[in-house]
Amino acid sequence: MKKYILYPLLGLLSLLLTSVIIFLAVLFFKPLKIINPKNLDTILAKTKVLNKWSWDEGVFSHRKIKWNERQFQGHFKNFCFEYENDSALLNTCMEEISWDFVFTYQWGDGLKSISLRPIKIRSSKTLVALKENPNKAPSKEGPPDVWGYWQMLWNDKVPDVDVAFKKIIFDKKDLHKSFDFTLTKTDKLLKAHTWELFLTATPDQMVFTIPKKYPFPDKVGFGRPLYFRGMRLTAKMSKSGIPLLLTGGLEALTINVNSFIDLPLKDDPASIAFRKKVILQTTAALTLPDVRGNLKKFGPKPMDVLPAPFNVMNGIVRMNIDTTEIPGDPNKVLVKSMTNIDLQSAKQFFEMGIKTDVGVDLENFSPGGIIIGLDFRRVALQLPRLSGKELPPQFLSDSRIKTEAPKTKTEIQAEEAKPVIVKLQAQGAQALQIESNLLDEPLRLNLDLFLQNAVIKNGHVDILPFRTTVFKRPIVIPNMRVTFNPPMEPVIQGTIVFKLPEYKITLSLKGPISKPRHAFTSSPPLPQNDIYAVLLFGRPMADLNPDDKSASQKTSQLLSQGILSLSVLYFLAGSPVEYVGLDPETGGATAQIGLGSKSSLRVGGGDTGVNSTAVRRSLGKGWYLDTSVQNSNSANTTQERTYGVLLERIIAY
Repeated sequence: MKKYILYPLLGLLSLLLTSVIIFLAVLFFKPLKIINPKNLDTILAKTKVLNKWSWDEGVFSHRKIKWNERQFQGHFKNFCFEYENDSALLNTCMEEISWDFVFTYQWGDGLKSISLRPIKIRSSKTLVALKENPNKAPSKEGPPDVWGYWQMLWNDKVPDVDVAFKKIIFDKKDLHKSFDFTLTKTDKLLKAHTWELFLTATPDQMVFTIPKKYPFPDKVGFGRPLYFRGMRLTAKMSKSGIPLLLTGGLEALTINVNSFIDLPLKDDPASIAFRKKVILQTTAALTLPDVRGNLKKFGPKPMDVLPAPFNVMNGIVRMNIDTTEIPGDPNKVLVKSMTNIDLQSAKQFFEMGIKTDVGVDLENFSPGGIIIGLDFRRVALQLPRLSGKELPPQFLSDSRIKTEAPKTKTEIQAEEAKPVIVKLQAQGAQALQIESNLLDEPLRLNLDLFLQNAVIKNGHVDILPFRTTVFKRPIVIPNMRVTFNPPMEPVIQGTIVFKLPEYKITLSLKGPISKPRHAFTSSPPLPQNDIYAVLLFGRPMADLNPDDKSASQKTSQLLSQGILSLSVLYFLAGSPVEYVGLDPETGGATAQIGLGSKSSLRVGGGDTGVNSTAVRRSLGKGWYLDTSVQNSNSANTTQERTYGVLLERIIAY
């Protein structure tokens, strides 16, 4: 919007200054015969630069100092005019225009001007009516000569100026803005201020700054307004080009952007070709130090802490951004970013790289599809302390993370048109480690996953060689992989080795993760029943007592029928299991667990939960004492409890 007011004003100022300079140079000795209010009115009428104009008072004065030196003074009161072009209609009144400078002429040096005081222009109200002009024809004048204009600005022939326009009003549909504009220029310094933007220029450079605290112009749902701080754009001026440097910060985030504009310009500054050249020469670096401290300082509750387990970590986040061309598409560029996250605590660390590629349409700066690569470089996370004798605690999602409603068909089509592709990668022994008090060593994972719009398309997860003790049994996982290839179910393939004192039992898994095929082998070789017996009791069937042998046989039968899972088997292996029973017809199940050398506990249940409990104790010589409690439902739906004591003798034949 600045061009709608600045271009007409600067054009008018150039017209006035050029008219004054040319006519004073040509009619150096008798200028007032040509340069006077009456002739100026005629010139404006002939050139038709302005639609309307008027003034209350116009005065031109001239004083001879030497034969080659003249002083010119003058002023206008309430100079009002109306200017119109294809983009806007400008209407303003300048309460004051005044000047006072000296022209000198020297052989060899030509004509020079010396400002005794700057040309002064004051206006209290300016109206700019913007036009709807979507089909504006491209300019036939070609790109501006930036270096030539810059040199002209600091030419000795250009006098000093002091311009102040108050209450410049933009009027357009859905747009009503009001601001002030001031400009002062001496021979070596130019200052301008508008829309909270400050410009300071010398013959060597321009510096744009905004106030120390300036609101971020967009709502990002952060919970409170964000502010730019100390933003500064420096442009070094040279004949070959303009290096640009933007520094500052957004809250605690430091910003450093470098770019370059080639001179002379070959494309119009409003063209896509010009935007593309500048963007392709732009790089940016963003840094967020002391992540935990800055979130605590600037973030609103509850966004002032990271979710677990990152809430105990601290460190730094760095992002580097650059751009490249997209072959075959002149109207787009590929914006590439690399983010490095380095967070640590006393026992945990999280080092990760995030690579992002986004195609951007230069016509409206809208993003296209996004490709995200997540590289776990060195990650070690600790799970909360868990009890080996109890079920793990319930994992609750962070309340700050909101679940989205189901997407409509239109939203799904929009996502497919601009897909978000994520590539997860973790390679190497230190890439991703998870520690738990239930594991003897960290669980090390490698990842190579490809996701689109949060849906896994293909890839795999590897468990690196790993050893631990679960339910008092040492295990080794030399290899384990889960492969994803939708729409098929994920497939698991791997090996688990049970290292027992006298035997090594190997479990091979392969197939769909919900129900993989499994096969047990042992060294030295054992039959399947003996393998289950060794897993349960550490000894083959021949070395077991009758109760242990019966438990092993029944467990083997249930496993072969698919009634018990391998995980249940391994849980039983860690307990003094004596018996496992299941009645497929009634759905009732019974388990007997040893309580010592002479006692055992038997628990029975069904669809309604546990309904019987009994303690059995050996009295010796085949005599056993059973005490039991049994719940049952009567006809009137009331629950009845029956107690019993049984003395039993088992005689072996």
